[in-house]
Amino acid sequence: MISVNDIDVFITAGGKSSRMGQDKGLMKIAGKPMILHLAEMLERNHYPFTVIANDQAYHKTGFKVTGDLIPGKGPMGALFTAIHYAERSFILLLGCDHPFLPETVITRLLASAEENIITVTHFGNSIHPLQAIYPVSLKNKVDECIRNDRLKMKSLILESPHRKVETDDLALTFPEGFINFNEPKDLLRWQTIR
Repeated sequence: MISVNDIDVFITAGGKSSRMGQDKGLMKIAGKPMILHLAEMLERNHYPFTVIANDQAYHKTGFKVTGDLIPGKGPMGALFTAIHYAERSFILLLGCDHPFLPETVITRLLASAEENIITVTHFGNSIHPLQAIYPVSLKNKVDECIRNDRLKMKSLILESPHRKVETDDLALTFPEGFINFNEPKDLLRWQTIR
């Protein structure tokens, strides 16, 4: 178990989504940009965070923002950037496309995390790399992945010591919290939430 004082929180806002056709984090859902829902949850629960984004529009949000150190490397590039800027021993990496993620997911991850182990949520028969805690001690391994263009986050996790945190029960209680907004139809379906 680790505490909130052991983590640096990063939201990866990515870039132009091939399926959405534009930057997902800035698209509006339930009346405001997608990233704002997640950011407000973090602020309510006193989790300071940094947004990793290359679009200058994010600087207008008032959030702490940094660009990818090596653009075009997807979530692995975001992890590389987060490790570079981390001031604590662990990184909580979240994707902006789960805007209604319940805070309970974070508390479960913290309760299961420990030194030198990746702690990742597991629901719907899959692990979710952008709901995970990564130890900064992975730095050399992530550097190697970037150098060799091995960018699959799931491969990094499965090839490293890791722990899966089951969240299927939370998906029943907070179904909107586990919707991954990837396509325009997802926005249409959930545009009236909250």
